[in-house]
Amino acid sequence: MHVRLGAAGTPSCSDYFPFPVTATNVFYAIGEHNALCFAPFGIEDLLAPALDDGGGAESILLMAALNIDRSGFTLNGTGPYLALSYELLGNMLGIIQKYRGTGKMRGFVQHHDLGCVLAFSKYDLKISYKQPQEGKPISGGLVIEVSDDEFIMVGIGFKVEFLPKGGEPCKVGYIRIEEGTFIQDEWIRGRILNGDEGAYRIEIGSVAAALCVEMYKYESFVSIS
Repeated sequence: MHVRLGAAGTPSCSDYFPFPVTATNVFYAIGEHNALCFAPFGIEDLLAPALDDGGGAESILLMAALNIDRSGFTLNGTGPYLALSYELLGNMLGIIQKYRGTGKMRGFVQHHDLGCVLAFSKYDLKISYKQPQEGKPISGGLVIEVSDDEFIMVGIGFKVEFLPKGGEPCKVGYIRIEEGTFIQDEWIRGRILNGDEGAYRIEIGSVAAALCVEMYKYESFVSIS
């Protein structure tokens, strides 16, 4: 299940500022729709300097009337961000293939909402998108449920909160939170987050990155003396 957070019908952040959305859309396409490949139209132009499209007010109004997102036609330095997304995903293709179509890999992308909730076997994941910045990719990514308590998260610009399933009288804690990357499907660990740094910072910044997280559940008892 994929539940969006935020009022339906509100304008997309990309209706106001130009954002390089392509670098984020690749995670959503693969994670949520099991895409076999991702090749943006005019990809050879993505490393060129960003130019004013010269469309003017009439063009903007027409695209809005047709519900076309202008950001999809905006270069704005997309190339370097997309290259990082490709590098990360290209080094975990074997893992992606393993979980394609299993229901254990989910994708998400910022559009008309503030975040979403993804339902997995033992946990619900509350994804919160970061405030968009002009010239930076919008938020999005994919999550892989490696086991009931272990998750891989890759993408751009989001925070994650693990929640117990609805109605469960328990709390959630983490065993480990690792920053790192993949090289030929092998996880290469970087920093290990712990203490307050981990508890309040399960998040990915404005460039493509990866986290490996292991969680656990526990019951909280009140002592009556």
